[in-house]
Amino acid sequence: MKQLLSELAIRIRDGDTAALEEIMSRYTPYLFTIVSNMAKEQLTEQDIEETVSDVFLRFWKNRALLKPDLSLKSYLIRITRNLTIDKLRKQKNIELPLIEELEYAEDYIEAEVDAKELYASLQTYIDSQTSQDKEILLRYYTSFQKTKDIAKEMHLTEGAVRTRLCRLRAKLKCFLEKEDCHYAE
Repeated sequence: MKQLLSELAIRIRDGDTAALEEIMSRYTPYLFTIVSNMAKEQLTEQDIEETVSDVFLRFWKNRALLKPDLSLKSYLIRITRNLTIDKLRKQKNIELPLIEELEYAEDYIEAEVDAKELYASLQTYIDSQTSQDKEILLRYYTSFQKTKDIAKEMHLTEGAVRTRLCRLRAKLKCFLEKEDCHYAE
């Protein structure tokens, strides 16, 4: 499977539209679910479909940046999350006075630096987990799957998934406190 996806990434990077169609047919339902779960009924079905289409459009436009050794699925999820967040922000359509915009920009830059540090810490934490715990974390927090669905697909009880998530969050809090990360609070 990984070999096939690497080959598809190379073909897409080289401009092969048939490879793009294969990726679209493989991942469209999955990305649709992610957008739906993130939007929590704030977007219409048409908005969700547009967002998924925009994901593949951005993916195609940036195909030269594709690296065959990296996960296509993770790359598509990241694009999906970013575009969904953008779509949700646009729907709110809030106008801020200039001073508030400047304060917001200042806060944004500081938050961006904090977010990068947090991301690095989270990545270290996730990489230190067992493969099963890592999969549970990623399914729950990046794919927005419900615990019931995770349990079914991983052949666990829903209670086991919830217990693991609770323990993983507690371990994460301790880890972030050791890393002296203010997000641990």
